[in-house]
Amino acid sequence: GAALSAWLMVVASRRVRVRGGAEAAALMGACSLWSLLYAVQMILVDQFWKQLIDNLTFVGILAVPAAWFALSLRYTCRGQWLYKGRQWLLAIEPVLVLAAVMTNPLHWLFYTRAEMIQIGAFVYLHLEHGPLFWIHSIYSYSLLLAATFNLLRFWGKSPAIYRRQINILMIGALIPWVM
Repeated sequence: GAALSAWLMVVASRRVRVRGGAEAAALMGACSLWSLLYAVQMILVDQFWKQLIDNLTFVGILAVPAAWFALSLRYTCRGQWLYKGRQWLLAIEPVLVLAAVMTNPLHWLFYTRAEMIQIGAFVYLHLEHGPLFWIHSIYSYSLLLAATFNLLRFWGKSPAIYRRQINILMIGALIPWVM
């Protein structure tokens, strides 16, 4: 996952002048970071390091919904919303959530409990979700759904060449929903 996402980020970053290229590169970079850090977290056995890497994984996790939403806007020619100095609005929730994740031991509102669990040869970090986690999840899934519906709406109005491209985007977007 991380290597494929990194390769797609490089490919997209070479096409930043193409509509949606920069947003696709950001999306793939976030997915790559998320996958890589998750893999690192899975091989660690010390709770401090597992939790630190899990927290850092949120940099990638938090960027994915905003990048997917921005990509859908730019690709469907609705990117003028982003050009009017409003793109920073997509960073508010991720910055606040990252602060909540990093300071969780002070308030326990994002995760209410963290413990290590061993199952066979693997040691897992078990985290119980708190109210801020669920608020973040609702926001993130709302952005993901809005972006997906935006692409579906554009698909119906597009010539065949764009429909094939949107089909590929939609297949990529649906894989995490069904797995």
